[in-house]
Amino acid sequence: MTLLRFAVATTPELGGDAFDELRTMLTVADGPDIEPVFVPNYVSLYETVHLHAADAAWCPPLVARDLLRVAAADPVATVLRAASDVRHISDIESARVGWVSRLSAAGYVVPRDYLQSLGIEVDRLDESFFHTHGRAVEALLDGEVDVIGTYASAHAGKFHTSSALEGARILGVAGQIPGDVIVVTRAIEPRIGRALGSALRHARIASDGALAALMNASGFGYVPPDHLASLARWMERSVQASFRFVSRVTCA
Repeated sequence: MTLLRFAVATTPELGGDAFDELRTMLTVADGPDIEPVFVPNYVSLYETVHLHAADAAWCPPLVARDLLRVAAADPVATVLRAASDVRHISDIESARVGWVSRLSAAGYVVPRDYLQSLGIEVDRLDESFFHTHGRAVEALLDGEVDVIGTYASAHAGKFHTSSALEGARILGVAGQIPGDVIVVTRAIEPRIGRALGSALRHARIASDGALAALMNASGFGYVPPDHLASLARWMERSVQASFRFVSRVTCA
């Protein structure tokens, strides 16, 4: 059986159970076997794929876009998404703001640009970077920061964030960001990439499992031809795209 080195931006401690679940899902769906390549941040994720230190990767949209631009990888599946003193989005100017990475669409690029469109002086913000959405959430819950930018999903007119953020206050919402993308390097045989994509699309993610909790994923789908182009259009026009600002709820 083919063994693929599969890169993901998290730690073995945070992502080990989720990776084991993904591996089992692929086995059940007759997909290729995978072994983890844990990397600390999105820059390392890009470099790991670009330098062929991994065969496949779970990429946020900006990293996927950059890999496709240099013909280093091809997409095989998209990921489907399923207390503080900061009370209003204008209060962010005096708050400690947590971001994911400068390469994160939902965790930096889009929400920061949205704040700037509201007249907030983003270059004067008290900013910290935590490299993954999970770590940004932990920093918020631990009180290291007052607000964070992260992703959410919409269903039946309601918005849903990570279960860890239950009870968090939503400060702002904007339109839609393309989901994460599973990519494979062009160094592997095309049939293996097709097999991985097919297995992912047939796999079922448990709603109460480690993978759903870590990645806010509900399943995998086909990659639309303009999937990443929509993000480029957003950045060019500085129009709204999907993100969440949430703040801790302080209990009296």
